Amino acid sequence: MAALLDDVAAFLDAQGVTGGATGWTVFKSFVPPSPDQVVVVAETGGGEPDQTEGDKFEEVTFQVRVRGAPMDYAGARAKARDVYLALNDASLGADYVFCYATQAGPAPLGYDSNDRPELTWNFRALIRRT
Repeated sequence: MAALLDDVAAFLDAQGVTGGATGWTVFKSFVPPSPDQVVVVAETGGGEPDQTEGDKFEEVTFQVRVRGAPMDYAGARAKARDVYLALNDASLGADYVFCYATQAGPAPLGYDSNDRPELTWNFRALIRRT
């Protein structure tokens, strides 16, 4: 699934959600102690693989975790919305049949020990395996 995380992280950078002058950095399967404003992409499993004849498909799921600056829930919530708008119903690449959110809004996790708000949003993608 490393390719999935690479694809999602690169897509978020390319869409201007993270990287560059945004002030937000994307990480894969790791929540670093700093910087404050991070977007973390981690795999969460998926459905069972398609074993039918012809094209093989793999349903994968992943979670995007957003951590904002101390006491800036509104900023973290806005970034989570940016992630949703970029990924929901997006084409992440030629092998992706679809990508969509599996919940209507982000799930607030509260604040970490440094008063930084954290939210998660879950996604599902269908990948064609050739």
